[in-house]
Amino acid sequence: MIASTIATEVAKRQQVKGQKRAMRTAAEVRANEIQDKYSAQAGERVKQARAEEATLRVAAGEAGVAGQSFEAQLMDVDFQADSDLARINLNAANEQKGANASNASQFASIPQSGNLATGLQIIGAGVSAYSSAKAAEVE
Repeated sequence: MIASTIATEVAKRQQVKGQKRAMRTAAEVRANEIQDKYSAQAGERVKQARAEEATLRVAAGEAGVAGQSFEAQLMDVDFQADSDLARINLNAANEQKGANASNASQFASIPQSGNLATGLQIIGAGVSAYSSAKAAEVE
């Protein structure tokens, strides 16, 4: 009876370790997915800003326009791109925070038995076995 209680507790601990390992792996994969997703969005936005600047430069060159208004348009393109990149980074950070909170919730839901609880179960099994043996002796 004591041996089976010990074996059960060892199996439970191994199962919990396996669950935690799987959850850590899933969390890492999710973090990489989030990073890849938002990195791709940021890359696309940078490309778009470069294309807008190139279009402005070509149009200004063809029209013979230069000066402060032209520079202001280029700065506006840069400002808009920077604003979009900041928003993309904020969205990535918020999504990662949500994923971290979900992971923490999942970790918290894993049943844990500490050394004290395991020891008490083993002692309980020992007391039960002893009581059964004493009761059998009396009869």
